[in-house]
Amino acid sequence: MTPTDLRSLTVLSYDDLQKIGICYSSEHLRRLERAGLFPKRRELSPKKICWRLADIEDWLASRPIGLD
Repeated sequence: MTPTDLRSLTVLSYDDLQKIGICYSSEHLRRLERAGLFPKRRELSPKKICWRLADIEDWLASRPIGLD
């Protein structure tokens, strides 16, 4: 398995998002998802949601870095 394959299989929990600096409330994330402004969540079980690492990394790369 290549690193790219692992990247597409790795998932992040809501807590993991918080740890990497995505500190939105769960309701705000849901609104962003519905608007197509944040990657869609995956349901691992009825009580466990996650996001694919590859999708989150792509989303982060698309965000502005800061003001010039």
